[in-house]
Formats: sequence, C-alpha cells, structure tokens
Amino acid sequence: DDEDEESSFRMYTMSELNQLCGNMFNLPEDTLCFFHPKGACVNPLELVRTMTSLAKQNGLQHQDDRVQHVAYDAENDRVLLTMNNHDGFLSAKKLYLFAGAQNKQILDSADNIAVPEFDDTYITGISTIRYPHRFGVENCRMNPIVLGQLNVDSSIMDFQANFSIIPESGFENEPVLKTRISGRNGTEVIDNVQGLYSDYLMNQNAPMTSMSQRLFGKFFPYIDARTPLDFNRCCTYRNHSSRFNKTSLLNVTLSENSSILTTAGCYGVGVKFGPALGEAAVAYNHGDECQGVQVIESGLQRAVHQPKQKTFQAF
Repeated sequence: DDEDEESSFRMYTMSELNQLCGNMFNLPEDTLCFFHPKGACVNPLELVRTMTSLAKQNGLQHQDDRVQHVAYDAENDRVLLTMNNHDGFLSAKKLYLFAGAQNKQILDSADNIAVPEFDDTYITGISTIRYPHRFGVENCRMNPIVLGQLNVDSSIMDFQANFSIIPESGFENEPVLKTRISGRNGTEVIDNVQGLYSDYLMNQNAPMTSMSQRLFGKFFPYIDARTPLDFNRCCTYRNHSSRFNKTSLLNVTLSENSSILTTAGCYGVGVKFGPALGEAAVAYNHGDECQGVQVIESGLQRAVHQPKQKTFQAF
C-alpha cells in the first residue's frame, strides 16, 4: 500500500500515539489504540445545518417537523409518514429512520410494519460530565474524539470502564471536554426518558462522579478532572442481542422495492458515527459497499442469535 501510514487508520502503540497527539494520554503501555489523524470533531447541529443547506441546493424538499406516525401502504407499495404540524402525509419507497431512541416507539406503533428486533431494545441513562481543559485555550491543540474501553484497577472503578470524550467550546470559547461514562452493566436501565430524573439514578450520581474524576484524572492529563463543570444523564438505547454494535444498520424489507433503514441501538455514540451511518445507508440502497458498517436484515436468523437470557451491555 503506497498510502502514507501516518495518514491511515491503524493500530498505534502508546508511544506513537503520544508523539502524534502531544503526550495527551497516560494509558498503560499495552493498551490497544486505533487512531485516524484526519479525524475531525463534529458539531452535530452545525452538521445538520450544512447538510440541510446542501439538500436544498440540490432541489430536495426540507420539512422541519416531528414524525407522528408511520405506515406501509401495501396497495401502492409506499411508506407513509404523517407529521405533527403538517396536513396530509409524505410518501416514499425508501425511508431512512434515524430518530435515536424513538425508532422503537415509532415502529412499534406503525401500521403493517413488524420489526421484531426492537423487542430486545432497552434504554439506559448514562453519566455525562463536562470538565475544563487543563492547559487552557492558549495552549490547547485540536483534541481527538475518544471512544474507550479499559479494564482498570478496582481503586478507580470496580467494573470495566466504557467511556467517550468529545471536545467542545465553552464560555468565551474556553475548551471543554464532554465525557460520558457507563455504569455497571444493567444498573442504569430505565423505562423511559422520565427515568433520568428518578431517585434510582439520582442516588448513583455522586459515586459515578467520583469514578469519573478518578478515571479521567489518571489516564487523560489534558482533562482537569478536579472540578466537574456539570453533571447530566443522557439516554442511550441498546439491544440485548449481540448481533448489534455501535455501527449496525437494520434493514426492514417491506417489498421488492420498499424498505426502511434504521438502527436498533445507538450505544451513546450516535453523534460520532452519524455521518458514517448515513453514508452507509445510502450506499446500501444503491448496491454499493458499506465500509465499516454492518447491515442486518430484519427477521433473518433472529431465533439463532436471540439470547436465551437478557444480557446488558455498557459499551
């Protein structure tokens, strides 16, 4: 391969990674690290605005609304969408449904559409904590998005650490690091969004904050973990089936020509993988290769892969 390996996605040693990023990590030497130097931090709202503008320039219709109901019209072989604030409905042969945790709710109530994979979907409320950058805006270089899974000493956490770090701009453009960290498997499951404010989760906030400070303070020197800027919980939806991972698409075939492409679990990384999943969804419907993304056909071999007992995931 003639491509310069310094510009490709590959495994790096800790020494190589610190040389590339400026001694940002204090991870164990045997940590498996994969890195792409050309990666960029994505502001999801800015991305939406840009893509919406491009769509309009190419003559596509844009409608800013919420989906109220989805149905399949078998007679005309069309997928129908009714919206909250618009009369009538939209129709198409191909529907790309990327509504996060609402995918299950929308399709469970859909007419003439069955998606058994959502029977195995559940919601968790994971910790989201923002920290200041230790080196300040003047000495801050572009930081990578980090997705991590570490087995750490029990003095830091007594279960596997599953986390992410996303750079943001805070007040007066001061650099801020938004971290997310999952609790022990199965301890953050909630019935709905209102569960984020339940005593069940509230009682876990203080210990999760302490574990977060120990984890990020030890392994990521550029994060000032001494004083968290805030603490929130965010919804992630996961799937009990091991078939699905962070970059899985689910294709629901309705007829030879009509289908729905959606996701059966976002695992808290929907924002990071959003652009890649969108590109893969379009590529799949055009018969092209979906690089790095698996597309699972709804209903096929589900009985083989369905877990005998429900397992919980934290990644």
